[in-house]
Amino acid sequence: MKYNINETLEELLNSNGITMKQLANEINVAISTVHYWLKDKKKISLSNLLKLANYFECSIEFLIGRDENDNKIFNKDCPSFSQNLRKIMKEKGVSTYALRKEGISSRHFSNWNNGADPNLETLIKLSDILGCTIDYLVGRE
Repeated sequence: MKYNINETLEELLNSNGITMKQLANEINVAISTVHYWLKDKKKISLSNLLKLANYFECSIEFLIGRDENDNKIFNKDCPSFSQNLRKIMKEKGVSTYALRKEGISSRHFSNWNNGADPNLETLIKLSDILGCTIDYLVGRE
């Protein structure tokens, strides 16, 4: 699955007159991390994705290039990922068995229950399977 966070991030930096160093300081990451995101050489963690989306007050969907509308979403504390996922699965009537059939393994659930972040590709896959946005999936909307 391809996403273009690097293109959106570059546009956001330019349109807001923000340097890589300023962004890195604001969201508490190394400047090299921002550089790698811009060059599409490093995958972004959910926690850093949330920092970026909160900093720019945009949806994750916009940030990764899945939505062209820059809907303002303001900083919001999100519930634990595994807790929110279980809630949405219940809402949608989707079982862990159904997700396992789609390639989401028991190991994923175990890792998430222990506080690990899902990677972006898995978030995209889950949002597609569950028919919701990534922002909803992580508890931002």
